[in-house]
Amino acid sequence: MENLPNAEEYFPTVLKRVRREHLERTYEVSGWTDHIDFLTKVAKKRGKLLKGGDPDLGSVAKCKLNLSEFC
Repeated sequence: MENLPNAEEYFPTVLKRVRREHLERTYEVSGWTDHIDFLTKVAKKRGKLLKGGDPDLGSVAKCKLNLSEFC
C-alpha cells in the first residue's frame, strides 16, 4: 500500500462501506462532506501537515488504508 500513487482516491469507497458513527468515533472527527474533507480533518487532527500547513492527504490515506493508528 505504501506504493499507491493516489491513495486518497480509494476513500469514497471506504466512506460508503463503513458506518459514519464508527469513523467519527475512531478518528474523532465529524461533519465531513466528502472524502477529501474527511481526510483533511483527520490530517489536521493528527498533525499530518505539509510545509505551509496544507494537510498531507496522501500520507493520511495510506495510513488509514493500512489501518494504522500510529500514523
